Amino acid sequence: MRDPAADRCGELLALRREQDAFGNTAFWTLLAGGVAGAGTATFWFLTRSGDDASPPPRTAIAPVIAPGTGGIVLTGSF
Repeated sequence: MRDPAADRCGELLALRREQDAFGNTAFWTLLAGGVAGAGTATFWFLTRSGDDASPPPRTAIAPVIAPGTGGIVLTGSF
């Protein structure tokens, strides 16, 4: 007689690996976004000129809403 709980071990292991992969992807995406944001802020502070003739820097935040997902998009011009 087979143990029904033992039959689900493979499925549970696959689900756990999928969860780990999703977590790793989320972490590295968040890290890359932070690095990009820090680089953008650094660029903006280092390249600002005191010249009033140039247009001021502009940033915008737009929400992204789609079935099953959501987030924000940051845009800017310098």
